[in-house]
Amino acid sequence: MAAAAVQTSMNFLASDPSLYETEKPYQIKYKAPPGIPLSNLRIEKQSPLTISSIRGREADFSFEKNGFTVLKLNGTTPSYEEFDTPEGVRRYLLAVTGALKELLGAQKVQAYQYVIRKRDKDYPNVKDKTIEVSQPSTVAHIDLTKAEAETVFQKVNGATLNGQSKPHFQVVNLWKPLRGPLNDWPLALCDASTINPNTDFEPCDQVFATHAAENTQVRFREQHRWYYLEGQKVDEVLVFRQSDSKQEPWCGESHFPLLIYPPRESRLMWWD
Repeated sequence: MAAAAVQTSMNFLASDPSLYETEKPYQIKYKAPPGIPLSNLRIEKQSPLTISSIRGREADFSFEKNGFTVLKLNGTTPSYEEFDTPEGVRRYLLAVTGALKELLGAQKVQAYQYVIRKRDKDYPNVKDKTIEVSQPSTVAHIDLTKAEAETVFQKVNGATLNGQSKPHFQVVNLWKPLRGPLNDWPLALCDASTINPNTDFEPCDQVFATHAAENTQVRFREQHRWYYLEGQKVDEVLVFRQSDSKQEPWCGESHFPLLIYPPRESRLMWWD
């Protein structure tokens, strides 16, 4: 049986690279003073966009070639309620740390950040609504740039390097639903082998009240191939490359509308 493909839509950075010749893309992530635009991003909706399921052919995709893979936790995932407890989170960290270390053949695995997203029942029509929890992202992106990955690595490991040169490192995202099977705004991933970083990527400043960071916006190209894991279960973790000190390109990501209720809840974690 062929894996399912869906026709949907996704937002991308406008394809004209000359838009940012004099001003770098930016997004302000706090309440800025009146008169200051919160962003200068020009976004284009690509519709229809084909996103194919990898269900039943997971083995055809590899972290090395495609930039993503599926990690099966085999019953070691805490229950939904346990994720609200420190012990549940700790148990999950131990499980995925060991599994990720084995998957990548890494000498060391460190978790440095995580985000829980819970889609509001009215999303995406929430313009005038105050929502405390992160919502799905609808613009194709990568969570950081190579320069930002270097900054993160230095923050996490600077005190232990003692002037030594940095080893090979990767920043990897792990993404799973807290409830499943998931068919509500699932995560789509772009096959890294179909990406040209010289034309498809644009660094973008993320400006917060106390600091600034940098992510990567993605331009659409016909050659891109997008995939998702149909009916993703709570013990199935999408592992995808965000940065690699020795290799590029990396794996673009976005959520897309595939509206089958209940509203989805997920956990996203960053590793290096």
